[in-house]
Amino acid sequence: MRKVLLVGLLLMLAAVVFPSTARAEFIFGAGAGTNTVNLDEDFDESDLGWKVFAGFRFARFFGIEAQYVDFGNPENDDIAVELNHAAAFAVGVIPIGEHFEIYGKGGYGQWRVEVDNNSTGDFFEDDDWDIAYGGGLAFIIGEHVGIRLEYERFEIEDADTIAMASVGVDFRL
Repeated sequence: MRKVLLVGLLLMLAAVVFPSTARAEFIFGAGAGTNTVNLDEDFDESDLGWKVFAGFRFARFFGIEAQYVDFGNPENDDIAVELNHAAAFAVGVIPIGEHFEIYGKGGYGQWRVEVDNNSTGDFFEDDDWDIAYGGGLAFIIGEHVGIRLEYERFEIEDADTIAMASVGVDFRL
């Protein structure tokens, strides 16, 4: 509960430090891509995943974003994994002309994993809070649509690598 309150306080502080300007905008969208789930030497698989996100750009160079990611169902002969992640991010943006922007983001979120070992019949379920970060490039079409190419990493307890490369679309109001 303390972690949720801390994230909320940081977002409110950002709203005060970076007040709304004529450039302020609400952003929402979705994406899909391939992910890597590497739990240990016995499980290093990929699958298609998807995400939805929404955020607010306080100023031209700064905003916040919340997202939910479903990593699909990566599996091998013995192990099947279901993994999802919900997080809040601070987003830094560097505009490049009128139609491109590079962005980076860092945040904190909750993950949930279910691991089913088909060969032994064992089932494992866990959830916790950890950091996530990423970055990408957006191509802005007109004033209200962006096409995103993005790479994100998720620091999940006892996992070697959890990452997602995605393409998405965002709408800017």
